[in-house]
Amino acid sequence: MIFLNVNNFSTTITQPLMPSSGTINVQSSAGLPSSIPAGTVIPLTLNDALTQLNYEIVYITAISGTTLTVSRGEENTAAQDWKVGDFAFSAMTAGSVIPTGEVLPSLAGTSGSLGGSALTAGGATTGTVNVPGATTSMAVVVTPSVYPGNGVDWAGYVSSAGVVTVVITAIIAVTPTATTYNVRVIQ
Repeated sequence: MIFLNVNNFSTTITQPLMPSSGTINVQSSAGLPSSIPAGTVIPLTLNDALTQLNYEIVYITAISGTTLTVSRGEENTAAQDWKVGDFAFSAMTAGSVIPTGEVLPSLAGTSGSLGGSALTAGGATTGTVNVPGATTSMAVVVTPSVYPGNGVDWAGYVSSAGVVTVVITAIIAVTPTATTYNVRVIQ
């Protein structure tokens, strides 16, 4: 399971929620992504508006407008009844920071050999690496297996779901040493 944390998301519940409910209707879903990749969840904290003492952590698994599909009572919290106007907000949870009994998947891979051909100043060559679980909102770190030479820059980005593009750019006219590139996607 991959945790996707969102910043500054806060809304209220618009329909009563029973412990057996698997969907939550909220006032607004602004600030949430329009979809969630398979195997990914967004932690959401529910809190009662009256006393602000009762909490439940749920995991959002799908989003359709202002309807959130959730798994209830996560991280040792109990599924509870919630009222219209109770709070739903994003917050760091223990499970998303220190997974309980789970290890976050390593989002990493290695490119095929890139370089070995002459590049003009400003010219580039690219290659792709399949990295299941990578999304376009994630950052990428790229390191060459062998130093490609002076006058060469390298970078990477998630170009589509599960695919990282590695870009080797010549700062000056140069023939970069052919090498593979290790990529690590930051969750």
